[in-house]
Amino acid sequence: QHQECPGSAATPCNNHGRCTTSNLCVCDNGYTGSACEIVCPVANNSVCGGHGTCDSLGQCQCNWGYYGTACESECPGGAATPCNQHGTCNNNGQCVCSIGYYGDTCADECNGGA
Repeated sequence: QHQECPGSAATPCNNHGRCTTSNLCVCDNGYTGSACEIVCPVANNSVCGGHGTCDSLGQCQCNWGYYGTACESECPGGAATPCNQHGTCNNNGQCVCSIGYYGDTCADECNGGA
C-alpha cells in the first residue's frame, strides 16, 4: 500500500516543500501547514519581516520589541528598549506600562516614584 504525500501525487506539498520518506512535508521558507498550504506573512521581503517566526497556523510570533501581522513594526520606545523597559508591547503596538509608569512609551514615572 503506497501512501501519498500531503498535497497530491501531482503536487506533493503543494510544490512548496519536499516530501520525506515518512510522507511528511518539510516546507520551504515562507510556507507552513501539513501540506505546505499556508503562506506566511511577509514584510520587507522577509517572512515575518525578519523579526519573528511563522507558526503552524501561518501567524507570525514576533521577536521581543516588534509587533504587527508580519512583525513589521517596532514597539514604542524602539525594538532594543520596547516601552522604555517599563512595560510590555502588546500585539497592537501599544505599551502596557508597569506599575508606577505611564505614557505612550511608559517613559513617564508617576508622582511618588515607581
